[in-house]
Amino acid sequence: MNKDMVYAIVYQLMVEPDKYIGKTLCIDGLYYTGQNEKTGTYYHYSIIKDALACCSQGLEFVWGDVSHVYPDEYPKDETEMQVK
Repeated sequence: MNKDMVYAIVYQLMVEPDKYIGKTLCIDGLYYTGQNEKTGTYYHYSIIKDALACCSQGLEFVWGDVSHVYPDEYPKDETEMQVK
């Protein structure tokens, strides 16, 4: 897909997420993590840039088997990654 189409699909994913339940998506972006200071919980997400790089969108992901340990088994922030 070109960047305009990626933007359109990501936008639709954000406004109508139920349409994507049970579907497989492959998303290229940059890895980032954040921590909730109250609970200590870490959140992992990929930042996807749009065609003009003005309206980036972050998508949280959870490792399927939840067996991976942060930070040892996760990439460093700003690493290019693909989430499937």
